[in-house]
Amino acid sequence: MFTWDDLDEPKDENAKANMCLMANSDNEEVFLFDDPLIYKELENKFDNLQSDSNFLTNKCHSLQKEISELKEEKELKSFKL
Repeated sequence: MFTWDDLDEPKDENAKANMCLMANSDNEEVFLFDDPLIYKELENKFDNLQSDSNFLTNKCHSLQKEISELKEEKELKSFKL
């Protein structure tokens, strides 16, 4: 385990981001962006991504149900022959 004293000044942006993530904050949200517009744009993109994901998940479940029903129908037809 290491502490803040073990860290030198960050040499690149990734190191700075990692240090921000390591920080202990009393706030529930930690903002890594200086420009609130960039944060809002990213937040909107994540919201859209989640919405698209929910839509595709529902579509997938619907298609799985349809496939299951078609398999059952096929089995019933094969028993009649």
